[in-house]
Amino acid sequence: MRIALIHDWLDTWGGGENVLAALLALYPEADLFALVDFLSEANRAKLGHRPIRTSFIQRLPFARRHFRKYFALMPHAVEQFDLSPYELVISSSHSVAKGVRTGPGQLHICLCYSPARYAWDLQPQYLAQTGLDRGVLGWLARLQLARFRRWDVRASARVDRFVAISEYIAQGIRNCYRRDADVIYPPVDVPAVKVDGSQRDLVRELTDGMGADAIIDFVGEKGAIEDGVEMVMDGGFYYVIGYGENINVPTIDIISREISFIGNLVGTYVDLQDLMTLTAQGKVTLHTSQYPLDAINDAMADLDNGRLQGRGILVPA
Repeated sequence: MRIALIHDWLDTWGGGENVLAALLALYPEADLFALVDFLSEANRAKLGHRPIRTSFIQRLPFARRHFRKYFALMPHAVEQFDLSPYELVISSSHSVAKGVRTGPGQLHICLCYSPARYAWDLQPQYLAQTGLDRGVLGWLARLQLARFRRWDVRASARVDRFVAISEYIAQGIRNCYRRDADVIYPPVDVPAVKVDGSQRDLVRELTDGMGADAIIDFVGEKGAIEDGVEMVMDGGFYYVIGYGENINVPTIDIISREISFIGNLVGTYVDLQDLMTLTAQGKVTLHTSQYPLDAINDAMADLDNGRLQGRGILVPA
């Protein structure tokens, strides 16, 4: 059986590329397609130095540094790939890869990391960060994104089966495309994530440089706050659950980046003291379930499906 793998684009190495490498390990005979390929030799080696078939955008002026500015051409470009020789087509998509054209007798499975966030739920943030949230250029950008959303919905109908990387993304697929999706959590090597400053860069890579929509800080000290503020996107939400230190963020940063800090507390501090006393006296039984840190997706699935009773505790290895 001939297999084609289509990835949106290849320029940096992030979470999607880790999943792509895992797919290629499962299907080493597959042919790989991408709109552009500007990977470094070191990163290309992770894909086995295999040939990568690219679109005409690869050859356009200044594409190496500015291929995203050819956004309006991407739907047309991905539709130009000739996939007629393949029985199985797998698109690895957070943008346009799902829009490849297939025909009768071909099975198209889309592994979806997210509907195109810049055109759907994060459109206001993307436009603001690129300075396209006002004026004539802003009007043209919104017009183009509306056109893209219409194409995106039509393109989703070409997929025979969606696979989402989480329940949250599956819900996004239902909201945007009115399609159901199976959930398969991607392979993540949690112990390899080190708290040495690189975690900030990792979050930026996983979110296309935007930062996380929301940060949930369970620590509240020892550098967690500084890291969290660096990781949250402009206009994002910072939820404070752990406590121990002060939040020292310049007010100009809070205003200019429009970050919202939200505290979360169940009961009062007096309630907490009473609970600790009752627990120490053996008069309260705590219902907890422990999960190793690398099983965080299992914990979230149990929580989403009502299987988690009491508190879930993540235990580092």
